[in-house]
Amino acid sequence: MKKMKILCLAAAIMLTLAACVNAPEETETPTNTPTPTERPVDKKTVAEHKKIAERVYQAVRSSGTYRAEMMVQDDATYMSEVLGLDPSWYDVAIVEIPMMSTNVDMFALIHPTEGNFENVEAAIKGYQDFLINDSIQYPMNEAKVRNCKAVAIGDYMFFILLTSPDKAIEAIEEVLGEESK
Repeated sequence: MKKMKILCLAAAIMLTLAACVNAPEETETPTNTPTPTERPVDKKTVAEHKKIAERVYQAVRSSGTYRAEMMVQDDATYMSEVLGLDPSWYDVAIVEIPMMSTNVDMFALIHPTEGNFENVEAAIKGYQDFLINDSIQYPMNEAKVRNCKAVAIGDYMFFILLTSPDKAIEAIEEVLGEESK
């Protein structure tokens, strides 16, 4: 009886090894990173974009769309790990995230580097899709999350998860409209 169990076990091991040896090699699947396309050449310097970004940020903060004391500015690690933004894709970014998990308010302003606008846009829209379709939210935040905006305005990409994203967009457009004059 023991010999029969040992023989069955040995046969099972041999079949497992044979299956592993004959398994087809896995091929790498292509990534879905969008290829950069041409956009009009940006004549502003990084320093000029930083000044514009700061003006936009201050306009959104003063528009009354979220409580600034609940937000904390974050760094490139957050942008890479959570938003999926490669640091080489942008030269100016301002991102504010909540300090508490019950608050979902978030504001991101990104100025993509030349040739990377579509990469930034795809990453931001992917994050928006994740929040709306796959994340688990407190019931009190569900409507706000469904109403979040991922928008391109001028040379910038924005992610707006605030009480009134349309009010924030108005503030952004006002500042950027003044800059284009």
